[in-house]
This record gives sequence, structure tokens and C-alpha cells, in this order.
Amino acid sequence: MKILFVSDSLGAPIEQRGIHNFSMSFIEILQGLGATVDLLVERPSQGWMADKLRSNVVDLAVTRKSVSLAEVFRFFGRRGYNTGWISSRAERRFALGFALKMRAWTYIAKVRLLGGARQRVENDPALVDFIPAEAWHLSMPDNFVIAPSVYTEMVVRAGWGLPPSTIDASGYDLVVVDTPMYFKVSGIDSKRIISVVHDIIPIRDPMMNPYWRNLFLRKLEAMLALSPNFAFVSEYSRRCFTAGFPNYKIRDSFILHPSLRKSVIRRASEEPDKSVRRYAPEELKNLEASVELQEQLESEKIVDNLIEKRIMLGARFQRREQVQNMYLRLGWDSRLPYFVTVVSDEPRKNIAILIKAFLSLKGRANMVVLGNVDGRRYVGDNPNDMGHIRFTGYIPEGEKARILSKADGMIFPSFTEGFGIPITEGAAYGKPVICSDIEVFREVAGDDAFYFDPYKEDTLVAAVAAVIASPQESQRRAQRLKSRVMERFVIDAMSLRVRDFLQQLGLSPRAATVAPEALAPTRSETAG
Repeated sequence: MKILFVSDSLGAPIEQRGIHNFSMSFIEILQGLGATVDLLVERPSQGWMADKLRSNVVDLAVTRKSVSLAEVFRFFGRRGYNTGWISSRAERRFALGFALKMRAWTYIAKVRLLGGARQRVENDPALVDFIPAEAWHLSMPDNFVIAPSVYTEMVVRAGWGLPPSTIDASGYDLVVVDTPMYFKVSGIDSKRIISVVHDIIPIRDPMMNPYWRNLFLRKLEAMLALSPNFAFVSEYSRRCFTAGFPNYKIRDSFILHPSLRKSVIRRASEEPDKSVRRYAPEELKNLEASVELQEQLESEKIVDNLIEKRIMLGARFQRREQVQNMYLRLGWDSRLPYFVTVVSDEPRKNIAILIKAFLSLKGRANMVVLGNVDGRRYVGDNPNDMGHIRFTGYIPEGEKARILSKADGMIFPSFTEGFGIPITEGAAYGKPVICSDIEVFREVAGDDAFYFDPYKEDTLVAAVAAVIASPQESQRRAQRLKSRVMERFVIDAMSLRVRDFLQQLGLSPRAATVAPEALAPTRSETAG
């Protein structure tokens, strides 16, 4: 079973979000069912070095593959990729629209003439010396279909009103289009196309930029024209879609909840390393480590001389005084509980309520904001001036796991979502989850989360205070939520749904290896 996976969340070096994790878990499911997964990836439009390699002495096939892979990883590992230059709307005035469309066609012509041909390359991370942190997900696909600026061209065409380009899917058994994309797909029956719909938030979000709303609609229209099957990430998302497009008849659909990847479950299930410290700001790490080392030396009783004992005792007090002075300067007290949120910098993520609530909680709890968030929008020029609220920016998965494993709870304050991956991640680590009281979060967490009104910061303050005040009840609820998540939102459970749907399409996936606790899909979950 050969599958072409089309996803700009994986195939272009854009900011990693919840969709990124969903896409990786979907590939993991498909590979577990015996599929070979080819990921459509973008590379720069500049000349392609691998095509120019020539030798009369040796066979350069492996070298060409190595150069191709190295160039892809380089492209994904660099910063600064964006499509913001496309966002001038062509509909404003005729003259401007005409000029923008000419610029778009010029860009496309350049890509086609200078970018080189599309090529399929077997993925072999062993052929590169290392993988940049931002590109680690590229170790997952079996093969790459490398196309010059393929996703950038898609945005150019959609944003400036040009017809969509065509993806040739000849030779594939299935095409997965992860989120609506502005493409035509040829060479395959439309019943062998699955389009993933995470949400229709751009249509309903009152804070969404009009350009991006229009772009989403064009991408969605292109997908609807294919008459594909749909995978929705929640019942809530499917209900919003059918309400938003009542006259569109879906070919067939199923619910594919974002699954916790096996690597996340493995990290969450590992015995906590007592030697690993809780999160602390960078300014405190060395001081706290020196205090811990001092205490370790004292506990080992390596000093038996009275003078040395007095010197060591003085050093300990001096270090602790340094830490306390740093606490006062930073406003961060590592002895207090800290809570974590994992967000992107969008108005619907409701980051402002966290700032307001934790102003009231200063001296009782700390807050760590993980993700690409510009803290200056919320707290001023220095985003860490408030001390007990810290913005980490982008961090690798391993560091995220460390911070989450030592946290006292996960908070997810969004106004609206299609699912809510941070809820399941926090639950996997056995952390109390505090989240907005919205319909989709109730679908994910049931009665096992602590809910608050996303419009009232005092209700968030009360929820955090309840978790701190009742640690035993908080842990009981956290364990119930963990059991719920480990039954419903893991690879094994979702593999059953995907396998059954692929069989409906006439494909023959390998039998899924499913843990005994994985739930089979209900009739309502697989209904079209």
C-alpha cells in the first residue's frame, strides 16, 4: 500500500503547531498498517546541486541521494521561512490586482525554469551527519517527493487568485491531504483521497485577518471540488463543518482524533529522574545546581575536618543567599508550583487571560509559556520582567518533556479549538489539566479536567487555586483523565479506525497491533 502524504505542516519549514504533531502520528499509524508513506516536501527554487553531479569514474547514485537529503534538511533547519510577502490581496484594485498576478506568474515561471524537476528520494537519515532540531520530524517518512517551492507556490496561487496547480498521484493507492490545500489531484480516483479537516476556525474566528480567511476558503473550495473522503479530528469539528456547509454532500468520513505518539507515551511513562531539576529561568540554573551539589557533598559526608566543615557550611549559606537574591531580582521562586501552557501566538489562544490570572497568583504559583509566542505583546518590551511568568519560545521536544514532567499542571485557555492536543499531552504525564469550558474540550476530557470560563480570569484563578489546595483530589482527577486519554487518544485506538476506513475504500492494510485497552470505534464515530 503506497500513500502520498501532502502536508505543509511537515513538508514546509513552517512553525510547528498542533497540526504538526497530528501529522506525525497519522504517518506513524499508516506505517504501522504496512503502508509506505511518501511525503511531498518543498525545497528552495534555486538550482539543484544533486542534478549537476557527474563522474566518469564512480557511480554517484548514493552521493546524489545524500546531497538531495542534505539539502532538504538544510532548508528545514534554517530560520526565516515565511510566505508573508504573498499577503497583498489581489482583489483590492484592478491595477494592483493585475500587477500582483503578473508577479505571481513570474515567480511560478522562475520556479519551473530554475527549480529543477520533481524527484522521489528514498529517505535515509544515515546519509546525513546530523539532523537540525527543527527538521527532526523528517526522519519519519519512507520517501520524499521533492518539489521546488511546492507549498509556497500553492499559497501564491490561492492568495492571488490563480488556478491551483496539479499533483500527479499516479501509482499511489491513496492520497492524504492534511488540512485543505489549494491543489488539484490527478492520476487517482477521488474516492482514494482523504482530506483532513482540523477545524473551520478561519471562517468563524472574528479576529482572523481577512486575507487569511479568504486564503482558507479558497483552499477549502479546492478540496471540496475533489469530492474526497474526510477525516475530522473531533465530532465537534465534523458538526461545525456540516453546519457551515449544509448543501455539501460528504462522500464519506470518519473521526481521527490526534493521537499521542509512541515517543510521547514513552517519555511520559518513564520513571522521573530525581537528578533532573524542575524548570528554572536560565539565570537561576547554575546557582541552583551549585546549591544541589553542595547539599550532595554534605550528605556524602566527605569532610571530617572541623575547619573544612565550617567552610562548607559558610559556602552553603552563601549560595542559598545568592539564590534568594536572584529570586527577588527575577520574581521567580522555584519553591512555588508552576503550571505550563503550550500555545501559538494567535488571539483565539487567549494568552492574555493567563497573564491577568497569574498577576493575581503571584507569590502562589508560577507560569511557563511554551511555544513561539511574542511575550512583548502581553507584558511589555522585556517579556520576562514579570518574573513568575516566563516565555520560553520554541524549545525541542526533549526539553518540553522535561518541563512538563516536573510541572504541577497544564493549562489550555483557548476560546476555540478543533481538538486540544495539550490536554492529552498533559494527561499522559499525569498532570491536572485546567482548560476552557468549551464543547470540544468536554469531548476530549469529559468530567476529569478543571474547567473555567475563558472570558473571566477570576474563574481561572479559582481553578489554579483549587489544584494547589487539594493535591490529592487533583491527582485522582488527573489519573482518571490519564486513563481516559490512554484508552481513546493513542496510536493503537486510532489504528483501528484508520484500518477499518481503508478497508471500506477497498485497500488491504496490515492488521493493526492493538493494546487490549484500545477502544474500537463506535458506529457514530465512523458514520459518514
